[in-house]
Amino acid sequence: MGTRGSKLALTQTGTVADALRATGAEVEIVKVTTPGDTSTAPIPTIGVGVFTSALREALLRNEVDVIVHSYKDLPTKPEPGIVLAAVPPREDPRDALIARDGLTLGQLPPGSKVGTGSPRRTAQLRALGLGLEIVPIRGNIDTRMRKVSDGELDAVVLARAGLARIGVAEAITETLDPIQMLPAPAQGALAVECRAGDVDLEHLLRSTVDDEGTRAAVTAERTMMATLEGGCTAPVGALAEIVEDLDAEGRVVERISLRGTAAVDGENGAVDMVRASALADKDQAVKLGQDLAAELLDLGAGALQGPAQ
Repeated sequence: MGTRGSKLALTQTGTVADALRATGAEVEIVKVTTPGDTSTAPIPTIGVGVFTSALREALLRNEVDVIVHSYKDLPTKPEPGIVLAAVPPREDPRDALIARDGLTLGQLPPGSKVGTGSPRRTAQLRALGLGLEIVPIRGNIDTRMRKVSDGELDAVVLARAGLARIGVAEAITETLDPIQMLPAPAQGALAVECRAGDVDLEHLLRSTVDDEGTRAAVTAERTMMATLEGGCTAPVGALAEIVEDLDAEGRVVERISLRGTAAVDGENGAVDMVRASALADKDQAVKLGQDLAAELLDLGAGALQGPAQ
């Protein structure tokens, strides 16, 4: 099983490995170094797929049999010869704030320095109009958190799922409501891939770790992003959830609720966010994502502002 060597990646891969071991399978975890691990340049500069290409190459060279990604890192375009075998149950997809003195986002004074490596988060933070100074940062979770504890920054914004997976969720001073900040499409979800020809392995992964609801939700989110033609680094936020609803006969059914946002130019250089939401049957995830993207485009999302996660 191939994975990046970071603490978070190894933890995420370990959960999938443990599930496979519980079926009696023997699993060896192999660390693969990716361009994203060796570069200090901003992620938008080094490009889409920077954390996934080396893993996929190792898979296609038969050096590993299974690879595990943070789903939000995957390019939206399918890779020939590789199949998405499983999408495990999703962690909390929301963003989280780690701030000095236990402060929340609304308590940070104007001019406070807030670190993030994501233009998606940058755009939404600026759109809140709180007068914060947004500072671009790179590095693993520990490195980013240290910038707050050392006093270099007043706060950082990170994915809550990653913090929870490596056991440091207690450092969170506020979990950000999606009304304030919609997460990246597929944030908090994992993607487990294998070679398209390994049918037995694909079946094992799907039957062992795949979660149908999570797969449907992230399919809607990523379809919305792909339809907006932003790739996985576009300034787009999305969150889909499986909700209960009543059909025409009054029976309880499961549907997908999808919310989406995109950054657009506002007046005098300001950043505005256009937002939309929609509901569809659980088996209509792709159409739901396409329809919501079309609504966002009608609202002005065609002028996307450059990259963000």
